[in-house]
Formats: sequence, structure tokens, C-alpha cells
Amino acid sequence: MKKLIVLLTLLLVLSSFAIFASSGYSNEGYIDIKAFISALDKDYSFDVVGKDFGEDGLNLKGNPDILCTGDGVEVGSWIFNSENLTKDEMFIVSYSYEPLRADVANFSFDYDIILLDRDRNLTEESDTTTFTATGSSSGKNDSEQRFVKVRLTEAATETLNDAPIDTYTSRITIELTSNS
Repeated sequence: MKKLIVLLTLLLVLSSFAIFASSGYSNEGYIDIKAFISALDKDYSFDVVGKDFGEDGLNLKGNPDILCTGDGVEVGSWIFNSENLTKDEMFIVSYSYEPLRADVANFSFDYDIILLDRDRNLTEESDTTTFTATGSSSGKNDSEQRFVKVRLTEAATETLNDAPIDTYTSRITIELTSNS
């Protein structure tokens, strides 16, 4: 079984995800990362894009969707495209991340990842997405997309007012793996 791995470090706005935070990456407040995979006679692309929250970043206290009772805040998305696929192929997208942390204080906030599939009107909390790109004998193009949202855990929501500083960062790593 060969593995096709794309490791994209999505400093997905979560590097700017903070209580009035500026980005820990370049003080831009957003990161836009794109990548392309080409393997053997198949062409794949896997693009990951972070959402721009501006210079200040995402306001944890002023946005009810980020709280544990909210719907979550969209921080980015990924899209997979295949061209000339001649057989079905299963892919797994894995999400790994650390809590929002302050650079100078020993304080952090945990959050959950929420995945939104707008084509199927599905929302799920998960650390993985599994999908099958369908092919045909003459070659077929296929596409899959997810929007990545985050929401603070209940414990994190309860400690917002105890935060010793106002800038927190985190990193979401998104990995595409093929089992073919």
C-alpha cells in the first residue's frame, strides 16, 4: 500500500485566532497556504486556505459563535480535486491541533474542530474525514471540499474572563493520505 501524504501546516487563522489577537506568524492576521500533488498518471490537487480575520484576528469574547454554545467560526477550508481518475480511490484527511496558547503566559484555551460539508448539508465534530474519489475506465474528474470551523470547549468558554493576556495562537495541521 503506498501512501500519498501532503502535510500542510495550516496556520489557519488560528495563528491569528485570539482575543483581539495579532498573528504569531507575520502579524498579518491570516495565512494562505496552497499545495499541489501530482502522482504517477493521476493528478491530484489539495488546497488549504485560511480565512482572513484582519489585523486583529478573531475576537474570542465578542463573537458568540466561537463560544461553546455557538455554531463555531469558519477559519478556513480545503478542497481536493482529481483528474483522469480511472478507479475509485479512498482518501483520509486528518486534522491535528493544539490549544490556543499565549506566547508569554502559561495559559491556554481548548477548542473543537467542526467540519462543514455544504454540498451534503452535513456538520460534524471530528478529527478525520474519509471520502472516496470516484473514477471510471475513461478517467473521471472528482472533487471534495470541507469548511473548517472552530468552537471553544465549555471549559475554555468559562475561563475567558481569566485570560492574563490578549494574544493567543494555535496551529491546525491538515494531512491528506491515500490508501491506494
